Amino acid sequence: RSTNLASPKLPFYGVGKSGNYRPAGAWAHRNVTAPLAILENVLGAVTPHPHLAPLIPEYDLDRLESQHTAEEEAEAQRRLVDMPRPMSITRPTGGVLPESAALLARLYAGERVPKEKKPPVFDHLRSAGPWMVSIDDAPLAVLDGMSQTATVVGGFAEDPVVRAYTEGDFADTLVANDDTAVRETAAAIDYANALRQLVPGLPHVTFVASGAEANEKAMALCRINSPRPNATKVLAFEGSFHGRTWLSLHATHSPSKRVPFELAGYQCTFAPFPLWTTPGDEPTAPSGFYAAAASGSIDELKERFGDAKDDALLAAEVASLAAVHEAIKTGDYNCVIIEPMQSEGGDRYATERFFRALRLLTRHHQTFLVFDEVQVGFGLGGPFAWHSKFRLMSPRGQQDYPDAVTFAKRAQVGVVMSRFADPEPTSAHNASLVRGRIHADMVSMSHNAERIEKLVAPRLAQIARAYPHLVQYPRASGYAFAFDLPTPALLDAFINQRFWRGAVVFAAGTRTARYRLSDSFLAREIDLLFETIRRSLSWLDAHEGTKPPAWEDPAAPPALAPQAPSDVKYRLVPHAEVMQHLPAILDIEYQVYEPARRTPPAEIKAAIEDADGSLIVGEAPGPSGGMQLVAFAIGGPLEQSKDVEGCDDDPMLGKNNTMYSVSITVAPSYQSSGIGRKLKELQLRDAASRKKADGTPRYRYVTGRNRVGRTAQMTHLNRVFGAHVVSVLTGQYEDPEGQAIYYRIPLGAFAPDPDRKDESVRTWSTRAGTWNAPRQPSDVKLDLASGLTKPFANGPASLREAEAKGLLYGPAVNKLTLMNYVTPGAVRALEWIGSLIPELPHIYLTSSRDECVDKALRLIKCTRKEAQVAIGLDGGYYGHTAATCRSLSDPAVHRGGPGHFNWPRVPHPSQGVDATIAALREAVAAAGGPTKVLGFVYELVQERTGAPMTKEFATALNALRKELDLPLIAVETTTHTYRSGLGAFMSPAIGLIPDVLAWWGGGQTGYLHTSGRWFIGTPLTLVSTWDGDELSLVRQHHQLREARKLDIAGAGKALDGVLHGYRGAAGLGAYRVIDGSTELVDELADKGVAVRQFPNGKLGIIPALDQLDATIAVLRD
Repeated sequence: RSTNLASPKLPFYGVGKSGNYRPAGAWAHRNVTAPLAILENVLGAVTPHPHLAPLIPEYDLDRLESQHTAEEEAEAQRRLVDMPRPMSITRPTGGVLPESAALLARLYAGERVPKEKKPPVFDHLRSAGPWMVSIDDAPLAVLDGMSQTATVVGGFAEDPVVRAYTEGDFADTLVANDDTAVRETAAAIDYANALRQLVPGLPHVTFVASGAEANEKAMALCRINSPRPNATKVLAFEGSFHGRTWLSLHATHSPSKRVPFELAGYQCTFAPFPLWTTPGDEPTAPSGFYAAAASGSIDELKERFGDAKDDALLAAEVASLAAVHEAIKTGDYNCVIIEPMQSEGGDRYATERFFRALRLLTRHHQTFLVFDEVQVGFGLGGPFAWHSKFRLMSPRGQQDYPDAVTFAKRAQVGVVMSRFADPEPTSAHNASLVRGRIHADMVSMSHNAERIEKLVAPRLAQIARAYPHLVQYPRASGYAFAFDLPTPALLDAFINQRFWRGAVVFAAGTRTARYRLSDSFLAREIDLLFETIRRSLSWLDAHEGTKPPAWEDPAAPPALAPQAPSDVKYRLVPHAEVMQHLPAILDIEYQVYEPARRTPPAEIKAAIEDADGSLIVGEAPGPSGGMQLVAFAIGGPLEQSKDVEGCDDDPMLGKNNTMYSVSITVAPSYQSSGIGRKLKELQLRDAASRKKADGTPRYRYVTGRNRVGRTAQMTHLNRVFGAHVVSVLTGQYEDPEGQAIYYRIPLGAFAPDPDRKDESVRTWSTRAGTWNAPRQPSDVKLDLASGLTKPFANGPASLREAEAKGLLYGPAVNKLTLMNYVTPGAVRALEWIGSLIPELPHIYLTSSRDECVDKALRLIKCTRKEAQVAIGLDGGYYGHTAATCRSLSDPAVHRGGPGHFNWPRVPHPSQGVDATIAALREAVAAAGGPTKVLGFVYELVQERTGAPMTKEFATALNALRKELDLPLIAVETTTHTYRSGLGAFMSPAIGLIPDVLAWWGGGQTGYLHTSGRWFIGTPLTLVSTWDGDELSLVRQHHQLREARKLDIAGAGKALDGVLHGYRGAAGLGAYRVIDGSTELVDELADKGVAVRQFPNGKLGIIPALDQLDATIAVLRD
């Protein structure tokens, strides 16, 4: 481009300094510009230059809220009648998933989170049974052969869970989460009672957030109750995996997972795991084997049974027992932790004989035995608790038990069942407790594990025979099966075909391909699954040494669903005409059904004559040239069929909201042509379109019956349109063994029935259990104890609207592994949360309060590899379940047991800023210098003392950070969501942006925000299987949207006035702590007011943000 208006005829490069540089030549036009590429980036996180940061405008939250609201509304309008579930392997051409890709681009914008999610964004509405479907218009639909890493029992949209959701059995847990650490909830009571019935010998039940936390809690209980106070060590086994929180990681054998986070002086001891490579019939124990183990006679065991030439497996068991003996005889170990089947280690089994001997040996040494059933419990291998297979026994031959057993995954929360009372429970997520209790019922009442193993075993053996050079050590138990491949490279090549083959499979260990099935896998689905295995192995054979492509289209296009004949015409018959069709209807019924399945004429007549009945017919040209009836769909009010089994026990009976599908029948010569599918669609559309006189929907549901074994196509069709089973009826069709399923299809939004939900809420309010502190009101009128887990007493209006529109259906019924998959709702939530503190643009999710601090420290450790020590504050409380949090929390403020890591605490700056800064300097020096320090962990307002962080200290701390390069980890559990009155978070308001900001919003999700310096973008470095909980995440999104509109600062000033001069009053905004007294607690209880009573004698005043005026009024009185 010329800078001096010179003629284009001037020589190339111009003359002298004229500036006429045109690479295309002197004669090129000056205005020729051709774009070579267009680069786009969605709005997202950015890390601005420090000089530019003050000039960049804040996020426009009004715009973002409008965008999110519009997207939610569009999502709420989706209906399965318009976009039925595929329920078959569906592969888009080229693997292109445009809608998924667009959502993932929003999620990853500015490296908001590590790029570690799988390509399909999950569609809750269309995913069902074993079928995982992407959100795309042309979706990817595959078999989830891992069942969300064994998190789901019955597949997606499990019938019992969907029924409970629809019938309101989740009560108010979807929109408000009561704090189980304050008071035992009805959900916790029911779940604990169910577990006690299923797992004998372990009466104490503790709920936590995840499997890693369950193991940490179990190890903490063992430490507290050990007869040897100085027994601080844990013994685990080679091949073990116990979770990714810090102590659980120390007990995990895999060097790649453990070593980067291992701290000097706290290493775990690992005994050999006696691998049983060909699990099957249990080997017998030789005479004297158990007696020697029970007496600790290891020399005798070695002498008699330790020769591998005689029995290699028995000798390996003796070697393992000898290693255990050598360790625990020192008295340094409080527990031995072991998996009954090592899952992450590669589906590794050991014998009943070994586990029995291990129990006997640990009893001899008075060392507790913990069974980690996080991944294998809840019936994965058959029995509800896997360890029950081993029939543990005492030295006297009586039945014995472990000292503790842990569950998660299928349990939906972390569960510890033990001999020990929990001195201080932690908060659990009530909606997950409801779902977990349903899972416990499902497992305890079914024989599906045995059914699936019988289907899998011969097919697995066949694959092993067909590919003996590839398939090694095939093994199966219940819902789990696995096999090894010869090399890690072959395993990678096998795994990397999964999405374009149509079945999800995960790797374990270094060479194992593993599967975790669910109740929804029937013979058809298992055959499809093994076909994907066969094709994947054949590809390995045909492409030796080659990496598979990212995608490969199938050779032949998929078969299309049958299309209804074009000459068949459909219509809704006018009410005045319906009786004219009765003879033809009865004639087709007679042709199609055996006598026992024919609908009684009186029932048909009653349905079609009812003013709210429906008759849809399919008509085709007849022999005489006129139209003849060839198919029909009949429906009527449920109340008309109240005497039909299934209908008679439907909770919706009498609510006048359900159409019962009396019959959908196609004449024999027109069957298997798509007519039944069309009729069902039209019946659903007709039912959904009907209105009451006041304009509200006449019907919310369509129900019906299908005979088991005779109506597979119709049952599948109902599933396609969203059916779930309400009940299975036996003794049907005049056959003692005849069965029918009674199903329900929601017509509009998949939402809880409002009447049934209200009934559950009222019932639950009368069933709350005991308080975890004395002198609390029996009838709570104002809850000032649970504000951290329940920041809105009644849920934000937008959240309740989302529930009514069905937007909480998916997060309520399906617990996804957010480590692997996201949904549109999760993406929106993370967009919003990330916008609140742009100075820290990178986010990690956690599953709990404790994991926030634990993962923050691990995050720093990834970069500061020599660091060994974290520093806390006197009076600080960071949690008490994970060892890291117990080690940092002041023992004076909790009862969770002693810390594990010997980490220092410094005085709180309320005792003097200079003293705190000086103590920090000393702590850093004592640790060996800045490179040895993981960080200084502090609360903006201490949860259990109320002591706030001041601007004065923030200034001094910032200077110290720069001087010592000291990582700062700010915990804002008491100040997030605008609770401080100083913004969404308090840190920016006091002028100190930490290196990591950690906070927990209740439920099963915590959050870390960090800067580019500490961000680790390497996939799967800082993950856990769940990585949070979608329902908790979506709920938090709505709470944040609502809270920003409240005048919390004004309420905080009013609270300042009310509490001025009260003993020990501290805190900020809507979080206050005061000195406790029996008189005050009693007076508040008399008024129906509950307050949080902390172990240090302080009282927490933690109101819901929508009850601040009521709180001020009560406290003023």
